[in-house]
Amino acid sequence: MLVGVVLAVGISAALFIGANLWFDQTKRNWVLFSALTGGILGGVLGGILVGNALMIWRFSLVTRDLDIAAVGSPAVYIIGLAVIGAVYGAVLSGSTGRNTRLLIGALGGAVLGLTVGLFIHEAYYPAWRAVEIIAWPVGGIVVMGGLFAARSGNPIRGALLGAALGWLLGTFLIPSLGGGTRVEAILSPTITGLLFGTYLGWGEPRDNAAREALGNRARATIFLAPALLFIGITLVVPTIITVLLSLRDKTGAEYVGFSNYTEIFSDGNII
Repeated sequence: MLVGVVLAVGISAALFIGANLWFDQTKRNWVLFSALTGGILGGVLGGILVGNALMIWRFSLVTRDLDIAAVGSPAVYIIGLAVIGAVYGAVLSGSTGRNTRLLIGALGGAVLGLTVGLFIHEAYYPAWRAVEIIAWPVGGIVVMGGLFAARSGNPIRGALLGAALGWLLGTFLIPSLGGGTRVEAILSPTITGLLFGTYLGWGEPRDNAAREALGNRARATIFLAPALLFIGITLVVPTIITVLLSLRDKTGAEYVGFSNYTEIFSDGNII
């Protein structure tokens, strides 16, 4: 028990110090900060995918007989996404022209999404439905575009973020998984990455004042991070998962929309 406490305190201290050093780079070296941020986010994405057993280690784009298990593993996949994210962050942060940033943002996001899509296990291939892949992105564009217009006066950037979130929901998180094709499995994260990347590329480069402000805001976040992480893991994430599952049938396999709610609130016994 004592060893566990010591390890927990040591890891917490290391994370706290590391986070402070990380955000110190907002003033000292913006490209390094962006590279670290991209690498961390890429590694976290890989960890989430691997931890949920969404990935395979057999490269089957050309042939299912080409097994890369000898040179590939979950760790290699996570490291690969981290490296792509780090390069992406560094290159994008070093670009200043609008067209250049848009090109790098879009291509980098698409490459990251493609890397995810190529290794999705066939048990999780999403089955697209026309209504979902149209309605969710359109809804995201309207909502996020309106919010950005009200707050920052940049509805186009908000629309891009809304389209990305809506496309991710409509093509992967809402549809039934396992009944789709390999093309759908590849296009879902690739287009999501393309849209997210275009959203990032559309933003203006941060000047010194904006970078310093980001670093200062991060200090408060670092102190609050443990509590926010606990709340997220124990309350927010389960709530989101519960809401998503409520839109499926009793087996959790088929998407049924709001029919469960309709059945509940139209049942006289329940009322």
